[in-house]
Amino acid sequence: VSQTDLPEQAEILASPTQAPELTDTPIEEPSLEPLPADPQNIEFITKDGNKKVGIYYPADVNPAPIVILMHWARGDENDWAEIAAWLQNRGMAGTVDPGRETWLNSSWFPRIPEGRSYGVLTFTFSGCNGGCSTFIPEQWLMEAEAAFETAMNLEGVDPSRMVAIGASIGADGALDGCFLHNQSYPDQCQGVLSLSPGSYLQMNYATTVESLSQDPAVPVWCLYATGDG
Repeated sequence: VSQTDLPEQAEILASPTQAPELTDTPIEEPSLEPLPADPQNIEFITKDGNKKVGIYYPADVNPAPIVILMHWARGDENDWAEIAAWLQNRGMAGTVDPGRETWLNSSWFPRIPEGRSYGVLTFTFSGCNGGCSTFIPEQWLMEAEAAFETAMNLEGVDPSRMVAIGASIGADGALDGCFLHNQSYPDQCQGVLSLSPGSYLQMNYATTVESLSQDPAVPVWCLYATGDG
């Protein structure tokens, strides 16, 4: 990209066009009464007795698959607010946290077909409100594991269809939590997407991926930038 191209590119980024609608066929879901769309504060407890509060975005189907979202070290669960509302697909996009940066809005995401909806669980790792002020990987690992156990017991959730997405410390938390959860509840965690992991939570990322690749294999995707640790 030449320097002369940059103003035009910046203009495009500042005014995103509406993303195309996804065209895959909605999954047939049971017709139980769905929970109200409003996000709910939920409490969960780690195995060392530490109490956490997360946010549950109920799906428009019941029971529904659930996506657990884990934030990076420089943020907290609020970074996922618009993405959570998009996955929920219940008309909450743009209303969850309207004060966020202008680029974090629903126009960046493809429209999800009517009838497709996911439950979402977010939480903030300890010491990370507004960004992590300390590094406590052992505690964060317990919180990632507890998030899975909490998610499987939420009303309206199908515990056999759980996936996790995370960035940075959350990228490891998504993978490590999935692995640990499936040790106790085989096959419940169905997949992981990690954005810039770094073996931050005391478990080696590559080794854990290898462990999850055993039969039955759990798919793991990893995206990272050149130069990432």
